[in-house]
This record gives sequence, C-alpha cells and structure tokens, in this order.
Amino acid sequence: MDESAALDTTAGRAVETADRERVLWSDADREWASRAAATIVGERASADEFLGRRAQLVLERIGTRQPAVTRTVRGIRWRPWVGVATAIAAFLFGVLIDCIGGGSSINLLAPPVFALVVWNLVVYVWLLRPSVLRGGAAGPLRSLQPRSGVWHFHVRRVLGGTTCRRALGSA
Repeated sequence: MDESAALDTTAGRAVETADRERVLWSDADREWASRAAATIVGERASADEFLGRRAQLVLERIGTRQPAVTRTVRGIRWRPWVGVATAIAAFLFGVLIDCIGGGSSINLLAPPVFALVVWNLVVYVWLLRPSVLRGGAAGPLRSLQPRSGVWHFHVRRVLGGTTCRRALGSA
C-alpha cells in the first residue's frame, strides 16, 4: 500500500469509527462501499488494493456530504516540493555551518561528540537486536512494520466475517 492509499484508508476508517450514531455514514453506506470496492478491484485483488479503493469510495461519497473531510485529507497529503526544499535547506545549512566553524578537525573524545557516537551505536544495536535474536530471518526494521494480519482482520470485520470474494457472492 502506498502512502496516498494508506492516508485514504486511515481517513476512511476515522470517518467510519467517529460516526458511532451512524448519522453521516450509515450501515447501508458501509455495505455499498465494500461491495463497490470489491466489484471494482475484482476477485483476485489483494487486501491492500481492496482497502485503498474502498477508502477512496468512502472519501468521495462523504466528501459530497461533508466537504470539510475532503479538504482536511487533501490538506495533510505530502507535497513533493517539501522533500526538495528540505534537502536544499539542509545543504545550505551545512555549508553555512561549515563556513562558520573554524576548526578543521573534530575531537571524537569531546563529551558531546562522544555521547552522540555512543547514542548512535546504541540505536544501531537496538535496531539489529530482533534480526540477531531470530537468526537473521527478517530485516532489522521488520519488527517496526505493521503486521498485515491487522488489515485482513479489519477487512473481515468490515464485511461481517466474510472475505472479499464471499461478500460478492462469488465464493
């Protein structure tokens, strides 16, 4: 799932869970979104594709009723120019700091620098810990990634305990 689909999915889930009285988003709307998404993505679609498309449908329909929701989701999307501006600003800041700093060498045993080096080593060891404990089966950041089972559980819960194919009646 890409970042845009993840944002849509999170926003769609927020709309569905925040409206507990079912005023803005009814059970019929929920059923429609699930069936329409399943029809659009097809039977062989992954859970990520299904959830992403369902979230788009939820946000499109809810946007006609509450335009503020659409504006809010659009407002928190990542803008491509931010990454470029950050890289340029970091480069310029680095050049500025280099010009200001008069020293040509860094004393690694100075307490602030030594503390930074130790901190980095601690973080690297902490990141590598799960990989070492499991015999290197997974990458060091695998434990920080969300489990895909959570998404499958959510899809089954939304569809009332059925899978995407069974919701269409084509199991």
